[in-house]
Amino acid sequence: MLLKRRFDPDALAAWETRRRAAVDGVVAATVKVSGLDADIVRRALEQKFADENGLPTITHVDALHASKTWRPSTGIVERGIAEGWLAIADGRLSVRTAPGTDDVVYRIIRGPGRYCCHCGSTVGSEREARTHVATHDAASPDPNNPAGYLNAAYYECVLEGSSNG
Repeated sequence: MLLKRRFDPDALAAWETRRRAAVDGVVAATVKVSGLDADIVRRALEQKFADENGLPTITHVDALHASKTWRPSTGIVERGIAEGWLAIADGRLSVRTAPGTDDVVYRIIRGPGRYCCHCGSTVGSEREARTHVATHDAASPDPNNPAGYLNAAYYECVLEGSSNG
């Protein structure tokens, strides 16, 4: 899925003013001391500002491309929820798009966790996974997971309805 975050215009303008004030006065001195390229220094300082101060208010996202399947990492889901453009409820991930347009909705097929490659059951800890897999008494059917279980750090989702961005 390809997304473009959209910010509240007033919040973005205020944020950019604060960022310029914080960065502009430091670039020349940093270049002089370090000998690094000014563009590289500016980008690094702007990123540092964003990391330390967060982003302006996100109003929605534009779904530039919504594939039939999506495997967002737990980090993306947590960040989307924190930023307000993603919701999770009733076994679905909903991407909040522009006002007046349908949200892009994915049905969650499988959440993060450990799963047996033989039977698909959820297994708990690594020890529990190994014990469970041993009951199958066969080599893993999945060459990408030779231990016989998958440790998924993502949500496996399929696009619902006509919401295709």
